[in-house]
Parts: sequence; C-alpha cells; structure tokens
Amino acid sequence: MTDIGVYTKKETLEEKKKFTADEGCWAHWSLHKEPGEWPERIFFAADGKWQGFFTIDDINDDFGNFDHYMIFLEEWHELEEKPERKPFQGFTYDVPEAIQ
Repeated sequence: MTDIGVYTKKETLEEKKKFTADEGCWAHWSLHKEPGEWPERIFFAADGKWQGFFTIDDINDDFGNFDHYMIFLEEWHELEEKPERKPFQGFTYDVPEAIQ
C-alpha cells in the first residue's frame, strides 16, 4: 500500500474533515510532481504533528495539466498518537510507521 503525507494549516484540515463527515468529498490537489504510485491514504500534518489520514476512493487526473488533480477523500481516521513533524512543502512518502 502506498501512502503519502502533506502538511497544511489546521484550519484547512478541519474544513476538509467537515466536508467528509457524512459522505466524503472531492478535493482539489495541486502538485509540482506526480507521485510514482497513487496513494490509497493521504496523511495530514498540521501544527507540528501528524494528525491522521483520509482514505482515498478515487483520483481524477483528466485536467490536461499534470499538476492539478481532484481526489475523493472518503473517510477520516484520527491518529491516537500524533508524532511530531516539521512543516514541509509538496508531499512525502515518510508517513507515521505505526499505521503502515
């Protein structure tokens, strides 16, 4: 299973969690490079710690522009233990090992 992680503002994460609370939602994702393999989960870090992850149901990359994607965030999973993580840009494959 491939997982990736992103760093965002806490407010942005809370907004995404609200939208996915009932039925999931489509979210815009802008990348400077495409992942080698599309993830099944996307981990979010905010406020200096990993917070949790969304399962991903679908990815739409039919925009004709390699750096814009729509991902369907299905379900939020809060981490019980929140390992520290310094802010970063883009995405990383270095996500919390306890969940892998």
